[in-house]
Amino acid sequence: MVGFTFDFTFEQEFLKKKKTQDETKRSQNGGAIPLDAKVVDPWEQRIAQFVRMGYDRSAVSMALIAHRSSSDEQVREFLEAYGQLMTMGFDPMLVTAALMHHRGDIHAATETLLAAADS
Repeated sequence: MVGFTFDFTFEQEFLKKKKTQDETKRSQNGGAIPLDAKVVDPWEQRIAQFVRMGYDRSAVSMALIAHRSSSDEQVREFLEAYGQLMTMGFDPMLVTAALMHHRGDIHAATETLLAAADS
């Protein structure tokens, strides 16, 4: 049987060159990630998608945690309910917990939050 060895020299050199280019861009931007950098993490891509729509990053993170495999529409509904409850002055963590507990039902979440505020 003939032995076969993989030679990844080209790939390794490509990655080294890319890393050097990225580090150069970062140093030119004062250590910040370049604006033209591509986001490859699917989680970050989904967060960025909703942040571009004007939603708060932390709220988006909570909505995506609450609705991991849900449709974008369900995530948007959660974010809208979250925004409405936040304008009423409730604590962000309590709002998130109430919405998660009631599966995005703003009316049930509001009742829970009001009951918690009275106690």
